[in-house]
Amino acid sequence: MKRQAKPKMTLEYGPYEHYSIFSWEQCAACKKDFRREWGWRFLGPPYIGGAGHWYYLCKACAPSKDKARELIIGRVYMPKRPAPPRGICSGVVTP
Repeated sequence: MKRQAKPKMTLEYGPYEHYSIFSWEQCAACKKDFRREWGWRFLGPPYIGGAGHWYYLCKACAPSKDKARELIIGRVYMPKRPAPPRGICSGVVTP
């Protein structure tokens, strides 16, 4: 018996086309601010109290909707976790 593979991640919200007129938005990929330009926005974690956080992508990083979906699924907006302190994970307790 075989079944079809499930997709790794489904996007409930976005990416949507976005044009900010008055507010500056920061691109999640290149971390540059932009306004009065077309871009993409999507809803992502952290979901606090049921509400998520809006993230933005500029058209330079994601020229098409497919490229924006690739960047979202690749989680460009999530920062990397810092390395843990050496004394805790090495198993050696130092006084």
